[in-house]
Parts: sequence; C-alpha cells; structure tokens
Amino acid sequence: MRRTSVILFALVCVVFGCAYYNTFYNARKAFNEGERIRLNQQTPDGGIPPLALTSYELAIENAGLVLRDHSGSSYVDDALVLIGDVRAILGQHQQAIKRYEQVLRLFPDGEFTGHCVFSLGNSLLNAGDSTRADEQLERFVREFPESDRIPDALLLRGKIALGGARYGEAVARFQEMLETRPGDEREAEARYNIALARMEEHRFSEAREQLTHAIEQAPTRKLKFQAGFMLGESLRREGDLPAALRTFESLLDQRAFSDYHPEVMLAIAACQAEMDLNESAVSTYESLITHFESDRSHAEEVSRAMFELGELYRIAGDLDLTERWYDEARRTSPRSFWVGDEADRKHRAIRELRRLDGNLGNLLAAMDAMKSSGDPDSTTSSNYAKLTVDAVGLRYQLAELYLFQLEMADSASSQYRAIEEASNDPSMAARAAYARGWILDEILKDRERARSVFDSIAVRYPGTAHAVEAALLQSKPIAGELPPDRLFAEAERLLFETDRPDSAHGLYELVLQRDPDGEYAPQALYALGWIAETHFDDPETALDRYREIVDRHPRSEQAMSVRDKIRLMEELRPAPDADPTPAADPTSAADPYPAPTPT
Repeated sequence: MRRTSVILFALVCVVFGCAYYNTFYNARKAFNEGERIRLNQQTPDGGIPPLALTSYELAIENAGLVLRDHSGSSYVDDALVLIGDVRAILGQHQQAIKRYEQVLRLFPDGEFTGHCVFSLGNSLLNAGDSTRADEQLERFVREFPESDRIPDALLLRGKIALGGARYGEAVARFQEMLETRPGDEREAEARYNIALARMEEHRFSEAREQLTHAIEQAPTRKLKFQAGFMLGESLRREGDLPAALRTFESLLDQRAFSDYHPEVMLAIAACQAEMDLNESAVSTYESLITHFESDRSHAEEVSRAMFELGELYRIAGDLDLTERWYDEARRTSPRSFWVGDEADRKHRAIRELRRLDGNLGNLLAAMDAMKSSGDPDSTTSSNYAKLTVDAVGLRYQLAELYLFQLEMADSASSQYRAIEEASNDPSMAARAAYARGWILDEILKDRERARSVFDSIAVRYPGTAHAVEAALLQSKPIAGELPPDRLFAEAERLLFETDRPDSAHGLYELVLQRDPDGEYAPQALYALGWIAETHFDDPETALDRYREIVDRHPRSEQAMSVRDKIRLMEELRPAPDADPTPAADPTSAADPYPAPTPT
C-alpha cells in the first residue's frame, strides 16, 4: 500500500510538472513563431503581420496560464519576461514596464535580471520617460559590463543625451561604445549619431568625417542612405548649397536608394529654392508628385512637395496657385502628418483673406462713389468717416493675416502703409507706421530702413504712444507721454529680455516721477531695489527702496513680501561705528598649531 502511494505521488508530480512545463513550452513556441514571421514577412507600412500577432496572442495566453495555474512553479519568471517582451514588441510599453518591474521585484538576483534591467530602460525610453530610462541603462552598464548588449545600452544612452541637447555628453557615450567594443557591427550607427551631435554644434567638418566612416561601415542600406543624406544636409547647413545639391543628386543616381528618392528630391528642391532657382525647384516638386502620387507609401513626401509648392507661390504672391496647392496638400497628407494641419491652417487663412479683401473692395467702391457724387460735403460726412474707420479696421485684419498666418511681410507692410495714408487719426497712423518699422527690423532685418521709419514717427506723429515707443526703442529722448503700464512693461523688457539694467533703471525712475502714488509705483520701487542689490552691489540703496515701499505703499503686495527682507538686511548690516576689520586672535601668532580641543 505504501509503495503504491509513493508511486501515485510520483506520478502526480510528473503529471503536474509536465503540465506547467508544456504550458510554458507552448508559450515559448508561439513567441518564437511570432518572431520568425515578424522578421521575415515585412509589411508595407512597417507594421506587425497578422499571423505574427496571432502567435504573440497565443504566447501571452499560455504564459498567463502558467501564472494563473502554476504560480509556484520555476517558470513564473520565464512567463513574466515573455509577456513583457511581447508587450514591448507590440508597442504596449506601459504593460511591458509593469512586467519587467515585477520580475526585478520578485526575482532581484534571478537569471533574467540583466535582461529586465536593459528591457525596462528601453521600454521606459519608448514610453517617453527618458530620465528613468537613462537611470536603468546606466545601472545595466555598471552591473553587467560583460553583456553583449552593452553597445546597445551605450547607444541608447547616447541617443537620450542627444535628444536632450546634451551634445558633448552624447558624443562621450558614443565614443565609449567605439572604444570598448572596437569593430562592433553598431560602430557605423555610433558614428552617425556622433555626426548628428557635431552638426548641432555647427562642427560640420567633424560631422562629415564621421559620416564618411559611417557610409563605409554601414551594415544596412537604410543607414548608408541616412549617412549619405546627412552628408548633404551638413553642407546645406554650412551654406555650401552647390556642394549640397551635388551630394543629393548623387544619391538620386543610385538605384540602391530608389525607396528614398522622394526624400532626396525634397532636399534637392529645397536647395534649389534657397539658391533662388525657383523654376527648378517647382519642376522638382512637380516631378516628385507625378512619379509618386499614386504610391500611398510615399504620401508624406508627396503632400510635403505640394505644401512646398504652395509656399513658393505664396512667396511669389500668387494666391490662386498657393490656395490650390495647400488644398492638394491637406487632401493628400496622412492624418497624423504635420503637413495636413499646416496646409489646412494656411488654406483657411487665404479664404479669410479673400473674404476680407472683398469687403474692403466694397467699402472702397462706396467711398469712391461718395467722392464722385459731386457733393462737396460727401467726404466730410459722418457716413464717410465711418467708412474710413471701417476700411482701416479691415486693413489691420488683412495685415495681421498676411504677417502672422501667411508670413507675407511685404504684403502686410503694404497694408500698414495704406492705413497710414488713409487714417485721419494720428495715433492710428503712428501705430501702422510702427508696425512697418517692426517688420523691417525684426523680419526683413533691414535696420537702416527701420531706423528711418522709427525716426519719422516722432516727426510726423509727436505725442502719440508709438512715437514714445519708437524713441525708447532707439534709446532717444522721450517727447511725450507713455501710459504707465506701457512704460513699466518696457522697463521689464529692458531688464529681463535685453539685460540692460541701466536703461531699465531710468524707466523705473520715470514711472515714479510721473505717477509716484500710482498702481505701478510699488512695483517700480521693488525693481529699483532689486537692481541696486543684484546689479549695482549697493545694498544701502536697495534697503532704502524697500523701506520706501513699506512707508508709501503699506498695503501693496510688494510691501507684504519685503518686510522680512528688510528685517534680515538690517540684522546683517554692520554697526555704524564697528571696525570692519575683524580683531586678531592674540594666541594665533604665538601658536600657529594649537593643541586640539579636549573631548
């Protein structure tokens, strides 16, 4: 009887052991089948083939059975890792993170620790948490230095630094990979990324040196193309447009890169446009559209070409063709691609522009009719004045559409000039003139013409707010009043945006002179104290300013915040009769090495 019991017990163990082993075996088999299909059957959109998805789902189902029915078995960690790996492959990064963290928590010294630390870092990076990802990858490099995944970890850490604009750090990490794993198959990728960092630092010759090596060593056609493309891009950014154009054209001549020809054609057309070869650029964009419009795998490049054609015609001032190509671009662009939204925004701006322009035309026609009626009082009537004001308002709307929606600075400037000529209100005319000067200064970078416009505002429209602003902008004496809020805002701009504390100091003083008890007075006093303390190293003047806030504006927000500061500054102040030189220790000269204090 006893012997029978032992045999039965052994059979039960074998059966149950085989059960959870077989369950996990099926999970592993399904996972391997999914990987085989995914790697060998590429889909046009780069997605996962349906048969692979079916295998992955079966793998997760069987691994889940191990966790549910055999939670005490030795395959629990295997099952958790397998589920995490499948979730990572499917792009379900948060679920993958959860499984990897579970393995590290339950099996901190298990056989999968290294795999899970690396995979956790990779999943965190894909989930957008680069800080925690870098921490895990740094741990992996530190704790598993002999792993064959060290090059991958170093590459990922370098890419994290590159994405964070820490270019020196990125280069150091890629260099570490090259030095610790010479001859590794990922050497070309490391050199390519070093080149990207050097380009951001404007070290273009160093970037091209790395790209040349990357082209020679690239294990894949895609990386070879990317390195060749960035070689041309480095020349373009450095300003050598003819050399960049030749480099891009050489890529177009290589049949091996035929899949990337649309991207190359976009770069060629961009170079041609920058070289003012607009007819050639238009021809290149149109050729791209003709050859690839029917291929949905190149919808992004085709919609981009349509959008850029719209941009070229917009710059040329042909709004009919501009509107047509923006409309084509928004129809063709994939839903998630930026071109669709941008083309739609500009297309709507043009339609609004046409509506406003039509309304303006009707107004101007009505005004012309009133002038040609023969009635000498027609142009002085209230109706005519109202039409003039309405026309000015429409021109302002048109100017802002041209300037901020369509980036057509010259057209905006023409509208502002028309406002200046038509308006009977000096302040309105001064505002329009100031806008023209701003366009010349900030957008067209024509400093001489901008200075001339700003000078003319003070002469033609003295006493207006924009005449004062023009004087401030050019650091000239102010002839007229500026509202306190505008004066204070200009002082803030000078202090914090242009780092000119001396100029800001003068404007804060002007705020106090013009309105010593006004709304902006306590803020101006606080700013003057802060400038004295921070920029002029004058704590006494700063303290006087802070006290003045409490005395003159005791209920202000600045008074409430400055009281403790005053108290602290007074405590730190030296006594009036105190000798600033500290007294010498009489024992120090006699015994430079005193005995230690007894404990």
